[in-house]
Amino acid sequence: MVTSEKVELGLIFLATGIVWAAAPLLPSTLTVGKMLFFLTLLVFVQSLVRDLYRLAASRRMAASEKVEMQCMCLETTLGVTTLLLAVVLMACGIGRPLVWTRWEMTELTLVAMVGCFLIKDLVLEWNPWRIRYDKNHINIIVRWRKPKESDV
Repeated sequence: MVTSEKVELGLIFLATGIVWAAAPLLPSTLTVGKMLFFLTLLVFVQSLVRDLYRLAASRRMAASEKVEMQCMCLETTLGVTTLLLAVVLMACGIGRPLVWTRWEMTELTLVAMVGCFLIKDLVLEWNPWRIRYDKNHINIIVRWRKPKESDV
């Protein structure tokens, strides 16, 4: 485990501790949609901070080092899907308000952030369909379809 991953894990536990300490100040009654929305935003912030660190730490790359592929970061794919689900649940008014205890808020925060940490280097490819490990997928340029012969 590299130093940046150790720091990220430390920040995850710090954020979880902050949620536990701030829980009495947070609303204790939320719908599932709103809870999903807030957890997804938290995961997006975690991912954004990690990506900004990676960009700052990496040197400028030559154009030849960038690769076009039909894939997308799994973390982003799940995040966008969860965010859309949360928005639909909130917009449709689906779900009754649930009481979230301090411990449930803390556990959900920890599970969401550790889950985000665990899948950070996974990439979802759609041609062929598979999930693969790519530590340096920040260099991938997403291509939605294969180029035609006339495009090349």
